[in-house]
Amino acid sequence: MKKLFGIIIFVFIFALLVSQKLYAYKVIVTIEPQRYFFSKIAGNLAETVVLVPSGANLHTFELKPSQIKEVSGANIYFTIGDPVEISLKNKIKTINKDIKIVDTDKNIKKLPIENHDHDHERHHEHGNLDPHIWLSPELVKIISQNMLQELITCDPKHADIYKKNFDNFISEISALNNEIKEILKSVPKDTAFLVFHPSWGYFAKDYNLIQLSVEYKGREPSPKKLASIIKTSKQKEIKTIFVQPQISSRIAEIIAKEINATVTIADPLAFNWHENLKEIAKKIRDSQ
Repeated sequence: MKKLFGIIIFVFIFALLVSQKLYAYKVIVTIEPQRYFFSKIAGNLAETVVLVPSGANLHTFELKPSQIKEVSGANIYFTIGDPVEISLKNKIKTINKDIKIVDTDKNIKKLPIENHDHDHERHHEHGNLDPHIWLSPELVKIISQNMLQELITCDPKHADIYKKNFDNFISEISALNNEIKEILKSVPKDTAFLVFHPSWGYFAKDYNLIQLSVEYKGREPSPKKLASIIKTSKQKEIKTIFVQPQISSRIAEIIAKEINATVTIADPLAFNWHENLKEIAKKIRDSQ
């Protein structure tokens, strides 16, 4: 009976420990794709908390009171280089003065974010530089390298595990890059695709595409600009408009009706980054 009682106590304690998810480190990231990258490297050795939940608008996000507890108990905050993080950093430091803030866009040369106005002029937003670096497989290798270096610094005891996981992830990214190229092999170079918010500039650059956007300087287009977008879209025979679930697609629906196109989702903030990029490549291919 004592033996049985001992077994029950052991099982209870083990279940309690598992349910509490005891990790070596607690890490905060801004968006879901970062959680994907970090989980590939850290595995089960760290807990990851995402600040901007799925479906929220990254560019208008505000830290919620309900997130204060998560922030106060975190060891590291991995940023991605979006302007919204400027205010987030200050608030997080106020809540948790001991947290280490690591900029994972370090060593990445960003592109000017080109908001084509469809009259062949260029305008910029987001502080002139495109923050959507996580949508380029090659740049994700650099983001992941920055995460790895910080993990090894904070937790050298598990360095070999982190390095092995990182190497495996880099191989996966290289394979993904080849898969996307194969998917897009029938798409002519400099093919244009139309998006509502200009999130896909790095993806377009990687695969020799041209991103055209509906938004103008981060705002919905004026009637004159809307007419220009419709004219250009007809000239380029665009059949699909890509929108993201975080932003209203009302204007996109108007354009789609005018040019006889369909509106489809292209979520730059999806957690399953690997499959998401392949899906976007297929949608671009099938829209031609």
